[in-house]
Amino acid sequence: MEYFSPGEHIVSRYLVRDIKKGGIGLVYFCHDAFYDIPTALKTIHFESAEQLENLSEGFINGVKKWILFGHNQEVVQAYNFFTLETDDGLIIPYLAMELVEGDPRFGSSLWGCIIWDVLYFFTFNKYL
Repeated sequence: MEYFSPGEHIVSRYLVRDIKKGGIGLVYFCHDAFYDIPTALKTIHFESAEQLENLSEGFINGVKKWILFGHNQEVVQAYNFFTLETDDGLIIPYLAMELVEGDPRFGSSLWGCIIWDVLYFFTFNKYL
């Protein structure tokens, strides 16, 4: 997998500040130049084209459900979805979401990293 580094831009809009990896996820902590706000870009951490293909459908379905969930003050806002194509022809999905750093409602400065798993397993399966 090709990674962006701190100081690089993703689609000329998101300036990468930091990167966190965990499980199947990869989160870029960025500054969104369009909205002038801190943003988390969530994508899939993968080791092979086959693994990316296997994980992409679930990721994209989860994004659709998250966006349908709408705005809620207790849930970070997802506000952009896009894909990028690598030089190898792989299509990598990205989700842009509100980055909440140090918000006491969530108790974690890494909420942008963990919210995906929490929402997917508890909110999506329960309500959608």
